[in-house]
Amino acid sequence: MADPVIALERVTLRYPTAPSPTLRDISFRVEPGEFVGIVGSTGSGKSTLLYLLAGVIPHYLGAEIGGDVRIYGRRTQELSLARISERVGLVLQDPEAQLFNLLVRDELAWGLENRGLPRAEIASRLASTLGFFRIEKLQDRITYDLSGGEKQRVALAAVHAIAPAVYLFDHPTSQLDPIGAAEVIGAVRRLAEQQQHAIIMVEDKVDELVEHADRLILLNEGRIVLDAGPREFCLRKDLLDAAGVRPTQMAELSSRLVEAGVKLDVPPITLEEMTVALRALLPS
Repeated sequence: MADPVIALERVTLRYPTAPSPTLRDISFRVEPGEFVGIVGSTGSGKSTLLYLLAGVIPHYLGAEIGGDVRIYGRRTQELSLARISERVGLVLQDPEAQLFNLLVRDELAWGLENRGLPRAEIASRLASTLGFFRIEKLQDRITYDLSGGEKQRVALAAVHAIAPAVYLFDHPTSQLDPIGAAEVIGAVRRLAEQQQHAIIMVEDKVDELVEHADRLILLNEGRIVLDAGPREFCLRKDLLDAAGVRPTQMAELSSRLVEAGVKLDVPPITLEEMTVALRALLPS
């Protein structure tokens, strides 16, 4: 049986100056092509978990780590940060923190040039990445003139050009309007579906995640308290309330309808599902 892309086994992490662990007994696996959302309130350990997977911890930020963190079967503690970055790409919350070049095309080529790839291969990867993210019209634009959604897609495209197997996202839509957020998460979904990349996304917008993620993990005080598909996740109101996380608006509406005596065969968790369910309840 092939190794999973990512595997964590009973991982506990404590920062040197912290009185208690930030992560406690964390275990989960991620397979190729899987899109996993990480959800939790502020201070639940979401970003720490992401930086642990990216190798930022312990290779840049020090911490005491118990348990195993493996990428394709290799312990990250035994790999250099450079070797980890060949397999794992990290997209930050603020796209401007990842844009270093004046023009979009130079931004996409920058990482490839730093790795010393031949010009023909750089040109080929550049064309492929521009087409995949549908940003051909942006290639001659100045990066700081782009909208928030465009900047985030360019930051994602720059990581994609380097061809990692795993993508990690830290609140990639937090600074975007609904249209920009939908564009970015749609592009991420295509990475999983069409190119079989593993996706792990820390995101507070549960409504966006349930449309695309295969499963969601709920963190509460550094522990995984729920690891489930989108519907089961949204309907575990007890665990979500305890963790300070709201389900989708449609899942909340489903709960209120059921409490009011409305019979729903499958409780809707998205607007599309709710529209179908309500139409079915109306007289023909």
